[in-house]
Order: sequence, then C-alpha cells, then structure tokens
Amino acid sequence: MSMLLGLLLLVLSVPLFINYYIFGYLGNADSSEDIHKRIQLDDIHVLEVKDLKLRIEEFLRIKTSVSTELRDLERRRQELQAEISGLVQSVEDSKRKYTQNRLQLDRIELSLKQAAYAQAELEQRNVPLLRPPLALSVAADDALSGLQAQSRAHGCRMHSCFDYSRCSLTSGFPIFFYPPDDSRLDPNVGASVGEISSTNIHVTFDPSAACIHVVVIGGGLGADAACDYLRRLPHWNGDGRNHVILNLGKSAELRETDTQRALVAQINFAAADFRRGFDLVLPPPPLDGEAEPPWSTTALVTPARRKYLISFEGQLRGGSNVTLAARENNVVVGALRKMSAGYESQLRFVFVCAHAEEDSATPSDDWSLCG
Repeated sequence: MSMLLGLLLLVLSVPLFINYYIFGYLGNADSSEDIHKRIQLDDIHVLEVKDLKLRIEEFLRIKTSVSTELRDLERRRQELQAEISGLVQSVEDSKRKYTQNRLQLDRIELSLKQAAYAQAELEQRNVPLLRPPLALSVAADDALSGLQAQSRAHGCRMHSCFDYSRCSLTSGFPIFFYPPDDSRLDPNVGASVGEISSTNIHVTFDPSAACIHVVVIGGGLGADAACDYLRRLPHWNGDGRNHVILNLGKSAELRETDTQRALVAQINFAAADFRRGFDLVLPPPPLDGEAEPPWSTTALVTPARRKYLISFEGQLRGGSNVTLAARENNVVVGALRKMSAGYESQLRFVFVCAHAEEDSATPSDDWSLCG
C-alpha cells in the first residue's frame, strides 16, 4: 500500500517539476529582452536635443519639397490632359473637314467627267469642216523651184523671181539672217540687227528651212565689192532667189545686174535699176538731231483685227436655177451655210441683201455685193 502511494506521489511530482522548470526558463528570457530594450532606450536618451531638432527640420523640408513636386506634377498632368483634349478635338475637326473636302472633290470630278462627255458629244455632233492645212517642207533640191531661167533679172516680179515653194502657209514665215560684218557696219546698226535676229519669233537658225534670207550691207562696200560679197554667200544659189538685201549705205546703190533675183531694200534707186513691185524703198534714217524716228509716234495699225474669220455679203443676180452656173452657185451656197452652222461668231455669210438693187454693170447669174 505504501509503495502505491509512493509511486503516485512520484507521478504527480514529475509534471510539476517540469512545469516549474519551463516557466523559470521563459521568465529568464523575458528578463534578457527587457534588459536589451532598456539599454536601447538609454542610448536614445543619450542623443542630444539639438540633433533631434535638426532631423525634424530636415524631415519637414523634405515633406515641403515633395509636396511642391507633387503639385507641379499635378499641374503638368492637367496641362498635358488639356493639350491632349485639344489635339483630339483638332483631329476630329480635320477628319470632318477631310470628309467634306472629299465629298466636294468627288462632286467636282463628276462635274468634269460630265463636261468632258458633253464636249465629246458636241465634237462628234458638230464636226468642223475647216481643217488646218498640212505642213509643207522645203524641197531639198533648189533647182525644182518652178522659176524660169533668165540671163538677167530685168523686170523681176514676185511671181517670176520669188520662190513661193519655200514659204508654205503653215511654215510660220521663217527668216534666216546672215551674220552681219561688224567691220563694215555702224555699231548701233549691228547691235540692232543682232537683237532682232535673236528675239524675233520668225527667225530661224536653219538656212535650209528658211523662207527668205536677209543679208545686211553697210556703207563701207562699193558696188563691185558688194557684188563680189553677194556672190560668195553660202546660200546665194546662183541667182539670189528669196534673198532680201538690206543696203544701209547712203552712197552705194546696188544695180540690178549685181543683185539678180534678190530683193533689194535701200534708200536711193536709179530709175533704170528700180524694179517696181519687187524692190523696196527704205525711208531715210533719222537725222542727227532727231531723238527717234517719226513713225514711233503714229498709231499702232498692226496686227489687223477682225470680228469674223470669213465674211461675205452678196446676192446672186437673176436667181434662176436653169443655168449650170446658177446650180453650181446653189451648191456653193449650201456648203457655206452648212459650214457656218454652229460657228456664227466666226463665220458670217449673207446671200440675200436687205436693199437689193439691180446693177446693170453686173452680168446675169453673177454675184453683186450688198451695200
């Protein structure tokens, strides 16, 4: 019985001992931590009050600086937001304007296409009967000019001494200037000739395509020297056809035998050497006291201006369709009326006079002009 009691006491005492030991160890640990904390507090108390004040002021400055930067960033954010909003609005406006301009451009393109179609229909409906003549090139062989060979050029006229085959209607009347001999020309005259040859729209630098060739002779050449000078021109072609000799000398008069088929323009002519209807008489040059030639103050008469390209007003006498001439006239009248249809602003044809009077001088079946 006593042994059982002893074992029971032993069993009860062991847990108590263990608990006491554990709580005692924990109490010692808490005491060490408290001691460490107390040491740190003692270190804090050791710091001086001045250092704490400086740190606090530094923290306040940092806070103020951070607050200022935050305010600047917020203001910048608001500005950027406003700028972005403005750009977005500008983009929207640009898109709207682009859409409007695109629609307007499409309408204009449609109008242009419709106008082009209308023009094409009008051109197909009203085919003009007038066509420009074909361009004619100058014949390479000057011998094929149709001019009859003459031993002398006496009595030259335009139809007998001028080669019209070199001057077609569509050629533009090209003119070739021989380089002037500056040693025998007045400096002012040479400068004027050079300016004309370089600025005139009719001047060509291809002598083979020229309608006329202009050669300028000054007063330094005598008649014999001028004759020899003309014979040695590279495009004289043996007889000087289609050449215009501009003789600016006051004393040297070129004779007919010197110039052959060349047209002469000078101030004075001998009565026996002047070819009426072919040669040209130049006006005298201005005197030393005159500042400018007299024709500089006259009214401008060129170019001639006309309201109509082609016009005719007349009436056929008799009016009978029996004769062949009357029937031919009717065919011509019908063709002219058809030609003028749609071109009334450029062509005017009147075949019945308002106040027709019988003219005894006009034969029957012939035309008499109105007015």
